[in-house]
Amino acid sequence: PTPTPTATPVPATTILATGRSPSVEPTVRAPRPLQFPNTAGFAVYFIDVGQGDATLIVADDGSSLLIDGGRSKGRIRERLNALNIKDLDAIAATHPDADHIGGLIEVLGMYDVERIFLNGGQSSSKTFATFSDLVRREGATVSVLQRNNTIQLGDMSIEVIHPAGLTGDSNADSLVLQLGCGDVVVLLTGDSEIGSEISMLDGG
Repeated sequence: PTPTPTATPVPATTILATGRSPSVEPTVRAPRPLQFPNTAGFAVYFIDVGQGDATLIVADDGSSLLIDGGRSKGRIRERLNALNIKDLDAIAATHPDADHIGGLIEVLGMYDVERIFLNGGQSSSKTFATFSDLVRREGATVSVLQRNNTIQLGDMSIEVIHPAGLTGDSNADSLVLQLGCGDVVVLLTGDSEIGSEISMLDGG
C-alpha cells in the first residue's frame, strides 16, 4: 500500500519496495501511517529499532506479519504506533536472540496476535524465557517452521527456505523467508551465516 502524506513527523522507517508492478523500481520514501487500498500487492517496511531487526509485511488485504522486533520494547511500540498499526495478525521470530525477540515481548502485550512462527531454537536467556511464557499465554496458533513450509498472508505465500534442521547455532539456524510479486523479490535472512547460505544453495 502507498502511504498518504501527513503533517505528523514519523520516526525513521524504510519502505524497500511495493510489490505491485514489475515496471516500478524499488523506492525509499518517508514513512507515513499505513493505508490499505484495494490493489494487488504488498509492502515491506524495514523499521529502525536500533540494535537488531524488525520487518513489517503488509499484504494487499491489510493482513500483517511482523518479523522480529529488535531489542528495545519502547522503540518497537513507538514505531508501530507511528505507522498507525492497530492490529497485527502474526509475528515471526527468526531466532531466539534478545536483539530479535526483545521487542516482540512488547508486541505481544500490544496486540492479540493470531499466529506465531518460530524456528524451534532455544536460549537460556531471561529474555527468551519471558518471550516463551508470553507465547504460551497468547492463545495464538504457534508453528515451528522449516525449509519448504509456507506462511499464508492474505493472498501471499511466503516461502521458508531455511533452516532445513537445527544445528544449535542460533544465528546459523535463523528463519530465512522469501516473498515476491512481479519482479520484486524480497529475501529476509535474520542473522543467517555462510553455513546457512551453503545449506540454502545445496537445497536448491
